[in-house]
Amino acid sequence: MELAYQWDMLEDEIPKIFDALVQSVRGILLGLKSTIDRESRKLDASPISVLYHSADTGGNKNSGLGFIPTLVQGIDYRIQDIEYKFSLARQDFGREVKYEIIPFYLRFTAPFTQPHLLS
Repeated sequence: MELAYQWDMLEDEIPKIFDALVQSVRGILLGLKSTIDRESRKLDASPISVLYHSADTGGNKNSGLGFIPTLVQGIDYRIQDIEYKFSLARQDFGREVKYEIIPFYLRFTAPFTQPHLLS
């Protein structure tokens, strides 16, 4: 009975562990996004950037650093993709633990954990 309780506890912890992993990765990517955004604003305000935009692009500020909004948007899409893939992995792992690992383990350990079966 104690072993079944421990497996139940493991099953309950699986979503928490995966959620913590997702939040960790999400935090790192949001930090990267914030850094890119902050650094791009510095570039936009720099004298070289102002000179570049006025001379080469007809004053269009988005021309020289046009990849930055795309990069930031790409990070948003990557976060959504990671969250989705982690949710699938969590479901698959939970299913494997519940329907494959636990029955396999219990099948081979049951005779050794129940003394009346040994005699």
